[in-house]
Amino acid sequence: MTSPADSSNNLLEALDAEYQEGFAGKQRTSVDPNKLESMIARTREALQGEGVMTEVLANGLKERLASFERELVLIHDAQSADGDSYRDFSALGREANLLFAQYDRHFAGKTRATRDSALLKEILAGLQDVHTRMNSLLKSDSSTAMKGDRDLVEERLTTYRQELVEIDKAFTSASAPQKSTYLADRANEQFKVYANLFANKNRMTRRLALMDRVISNLTSTHGAMKKLAGKGVEKKLNNSNMKIITERLAIYRSERKEIAKARKSATREELMNNLGGAANGVFEEYKTAFAGKARTTVDITQLEGMLDELEELRIQMREFAKSNPVEFNANNEKIVSDRMQQWLTEHRAIRQAQDGSAPQAGKAQPPAASKPWEHAPG
Repeated sequence: MTSPADSSNNLLEALDAEYQEGFAGKQRTSVDPNKLESMIARTREALQGEGVMTEVLANGLKERLASFERELVLIHDAQSADGDSYRDFSALGREANLLFAQYDRHFAGKTRATRDSALLKEILAGLQDVHTRMNSLLKSDSSTAMKGDRDLVEERLTTYRQELVEIDKAFTSASAPQKSTYLADRANEQFKVYANLFANKNRMTRRLALMDRVISNLTSTHGAMKKLAGKGVEKKLNNSNMKIITERLAIYRSERKEIAKARKSATREELMNNLGGAANGVFEEYKTAFAGKARTTVDITQLEGMLDELEELRIQMREFAKSNPVEFNANNEKIVSDRMQQWLTEHRAIRQAQDGSAPQAGKAQPPAASKPWEHAPG
């Protein structure tokens, strides 16, 4: 016989699959609120048997319920509000969520003294831009949910600015041997950025500002290592680390020149087309590595790297949209943003499965269908 707990396990999987199919990445003006109301009712009914569930399972259902209830309010707001204004605001909310997720991947729960302050400043700049555009769309009679989204962005801006201060304090207050370790970790993080986002990639799709950030970070890390000489750190190890950084900097500076040359030789349309092709490549990687695989067996760090790459492509698509909007690029940016939202949902499900906080039998969801790339090679 099937126990109430087993039924709830199955319900949790079914709810995730239904939400992924019917709501994730879709315009709120186009979805069916009745379906979400049914999901909410089933979740509430299941929670009536909370006493026979594990704490982890009960918390999972409560989390879904809170998320669904909030989403239902936003859907009703979207379908009763001014369509164009709400769609624009909703897009900003999704953009903010991507930036929140980027912060979580690179800062939440990490050793502060090893974190990349330049990346955090970039996230802050993106959020500030979202906040400014949200304010321009809000009216005195805008919904409470819309104002709440804007307020959440304000809260995160405050939190992230304070985190910059805490990162600096954590490093400054460390002993010389601790600083040596932290600096080696910082350098390794930059090497990972290069390996994931530059090595063997199409140069026309790489962002020069990111390469500049990597080079600047490594240059400052090398300088900080040099200052530790004679202050109680192991001389041989410190010198070896500085030598490695010097060698990598030479490679990265040379690669920067090649990227600049490749981008300069391409037309604007060629650059946008290549961004689309690069995104298609990441989508194919997801199909191979995640779609249909048991969540307990997949490599979550690989998915995080794929999210980072899509974020880089999205940033460039966004930059093109600001300077001179082109329809196919705007469509591509939306597809990338929607796919990232879907993968963030999957990322949470994988994390829960691998931490033992979700049903273990879950499978990674296949990507939702989307229109073909316009003007994109591949």
